[in-house]
Amino acid sequence: MPEGSGGYGSPVQVRCEMYLIDISEVNDLHMDFRAMMYFRQIWNDSRLAYPNQPIRSIVLNDRNLIWTPDLFFFQEKEGIHHSLISPNTFIRITRDGEVRYSVRVSMTFKCPMDFTKYPHDIQKCDMQIESYGSTRDRLDLSWLNPVAFDKNISTVNFALKDVQESVNHLVLNSGQYASLQVSLVFKRKTGFFMIRLYAPFLILVAIRAVLWILPKKRKGKSMRKNDPETQNILEMDEKMNQVNGDSSISLVASRLKCDGKVYKRVDRICAFLFPSLFVIFNFVYGLMYCCGRQSK
Repeated sequence: MPEGSGGYGSPVQVRCEMYLIDISEVNDLHMDFRAMMYFRQIWNDSRLAYPNQPIRSIVLNDRNLIWTPDLFFFQEKEGIHHSLISPNTFIRITRDGEVRYSVRVSMTFKCPMDFTKYPHDIQKCDMQIESYGSTRDRLDLSWLNPVAFDKNISTVNFALKDVQESVNHLVLNSGQYASLQVSLVFKRKTGFFMIRLYAPFLILVAIRAVLWILPKKRKGKSMRKNDPETQNILEMDEKMNQVNGDSSISLVASRLKCDGKVYKRVDRICAFLFPSLFVIFNFVYGLMYCCGRQSK
């Protein structure tokens, strides 16, 4: 292990850079995501300096020829180091002993998710980089530049909205360790749910509203026999229960046996009351799940 820039006994200062090439999947079933990136580490090793030589820099492809930091990603579940044609590894050593080590890797990271606001949820996934065996008094970490990423990165269900980096210090039984953290903020795409869930709800309520308009004698078994069914999907209980409630009350009301005057009065009240309640519920629902998250 080389000496730190502060002399004997000082920690090696490792500066890191990251560029997110792609995020191929955000899996909310397994609670993980897969990312491809360039990860670069820069440090100084005085043992590799050659100030009196005319060569400006030396390029290596084998990391085993020199000392490299023992960094790892804490949330990693699995990963690969790309080497289909040739190992995607780049090492450059300059005259003053500065080493720049760059690799292209793909990894799957675990990401605990909160589905309280589903399908209007925003998920925050972390990537934590640490030294496996070198405490902070031997190896210190910092960011050289902010994490870069393609603004158009998105998956089938999520879009990457923001990337935040930070520097932390972990205190364990074996000592204090430097840690770098990258937080990815994903926003779920709601277009799919508008077509597959919300649109059928609106159609169902519209069909039920016809019950208040049709004459009582036409509300026979043929209509009730084929009533559409809905089922709960995760945290969308409020929405589905409201639609099912309106539908059930409509069906019960359609079977009431009343005289003509009472029946017409009930129809007039329900024709105004239930659509109004449906609009009010959707307005409150939209405020809670669409606008409320923006204040976070």
